[in-house]
Amino acid sequence: MVFTSGQCSRFRQDPLLANKEYEKLYSTWWETITRQKHRVIVARKDGRLQGFITFRLLRGRGYVDLFAVEGNSQGKGIGRLLMLKVFREVYASGLVQVGLSTQKANKRAMTFYRKAGFQPMKETLIAHWRPDVPH
Repeated sequence: MVFTSGQCSRFRQDPLLANKEYEKLYSTWWETITRQKHRVIVARKDGRLQGFITFRLLRGRGYVDLFAVEGNSQGKGIGRLLMLKVFREVYASGLVQVGLSTQKANKRAMTFYRKAGFQPMKETLIAHWRPDVPH
């Protein structure tokens, strides 16, 4: 399900990321999350993983890293419940802000995050440099 969390990411959408580079990137990201002991909240039904969210406390706020709900489970409130659990844990730790990053082009995520109470704070242009591609 880690790969599901990035289905609409710029990394998954980039046609020049071949040879399973997207999968390698997200596998490395998950290993980092695990090694650094980020918090992970999962949603299961009848033992089946329906979704997950990872977050950490960073610079005086909570920060969501990876977040996914399995395709057939989307639209059933699972994502909202996972996000509420993050809010509760962050607030219980004495912090009052939660942040995250996503791509503006990911309309579904943008709509979800707005409904959850997030507001855009800044927009950053990120370009992928490729030394082997002629410019």
